Amino acid sequence: ATYAQLRYLHRVRGPEAAVAQRQRWEAEYANDLARRPVGVNRPLFGYDNWVSYRGPTYYASALLFDELRLRLGDAPFQEAMRRLATRYAFREVTTAQLQALFDEVAAENNLSLAELWPRWIE
Repeated sequence: ATYAQLRYLHRVRGPEAAVAQRQRWEAEYANDLARRPVGVNRPLFGYDNWVSYRGPTYYASALLFDELRLRLGDAPFQEAMRRLATRYAFREVTTAQLQALFDEVAAENNLSLAELWPRWIE
């Protein structure tokens, strides 16, 4: 839902509004985003409280998806999301499966996401 908010802003209010929202999240969660890796896939019990949980879980995850879109381009990103929804409909997706799917689409477009993953995934 958080990533959908970013895309909604982009579509309805323009790219500047989405960039401004992204910058607000980056400022508010700067400490979480400074961690290497950020740990968007950390288990729930790995957090001390709601504030430390919501940064990596909601906002950093939205930033990761936006980063994937920016690196892949809109059409390949949409293809990856379509495959994700089709392949894992009504099932849980592991971090490794998500990475593999996006790497698959990246490779088909002569791109690599290898340098992106270490920033975000534990």
